[in-house]
Amino acid sequence: MPAKLSKEIIERLGESYNITSLQVIYTDVNGQYEIVLDDMKSMSFNTLRKNTSKMERIGEEEKEIIRKLNES
Repeated sequence: MPAKLSKEIIERLGESYNITSLQVIYTDVNGQYEIVLDDMKSMSFNTLRKNTSKMERIGEEEKEIIRKLNES
């Protein structure tokens, strides 16, 4: 999901932006993920997915906050 959302956001920015590197931190009830790209030659979904790593697990308190946000 982090790679898919990142790709969609970048595409919506259009060609007015010259993105040269990318760092995305994405958190949901399944955990926290990070995407880091320093070379933007290939901005494909597969490249984003391959550069996605799962970070430390989130605690129950953070999961509860995410659940509450999703309910709103």
